[in-house]
Amino acid sequence: IQYPELWNDQNSLEWIHQALISIGTSILLDEDDDREVFDCSTTMGLCEHIQQHLACIMYESQPFCYHARVHDLLNADQRRLVSYLKKRIPCSCLDEKYKAVKSFPKMGTCRYPKCSHPQAKVALSKLMTCERCRIQHYCSEKCQAADWQRHKENDNCKQWSKWRLSGGANQ
Repeated sequence: IQYPELWNDQNSLEWIHQALISIGTSILLDEDDDREVFDCSTTMGLCEHIQQHLACIMYESQPFCYHARVHDLLNADQRRLVSYLKKRIPCSCLDEKYKAVKSFPKMGTCRYPKCSHPQAKVALSKLMTCERCRIQHYCSEKCQAADWQRHKENDNCKQWSKWRLSGGANQ
C-alpha cells in the first residue's frame, strides 16, 4: 500500500473524506462542466472507498469494504450523486439541483459483468439482491445464475454472509 501512514490515520482519512464531499458538491454545482457526472462519480467512488475503509479498519463496524456501493457510485447517474451528496453536506446548496433530478428514475447497476442492459443500468426497484451476502445486485435471475459460479467463490460474499449470520454489527 502506498502511503500506509495515511491509510492508518483516522483523522486524515476523515478530513480527506469531507474534502471529497466538498469537491463533489462543487463539481455538481458547476453548470458549465459537461463532464460533471463522470468527474463527480469518480470523486464519490473514492470518497465511498475511504468511508468503507474507515468503517472496516478504524471503526470495525463491518468486516469488509462494501464494494458494490463503491461500484454503484463509480457508475452513478446525476440523480444518485445529488442524493448521495445532499445527505452528506450541512448546507442546502444542492436543494434546487435535487428538485430538478428527483423525478428521474432511481437507477442501479447489475453486477453480472456480461449483463445485456446498457451499462448494466436498471431501475433500482427491479434489482434483486444476493440472499447470501445481501450486497451484490442483479437485474434478473438469469444474470444472477450466470454470475453465481464467480460470485459464490468471492471471499467478500462468504465473509459478509458469515458476518451477517453471526449477528453482524449487533455483537
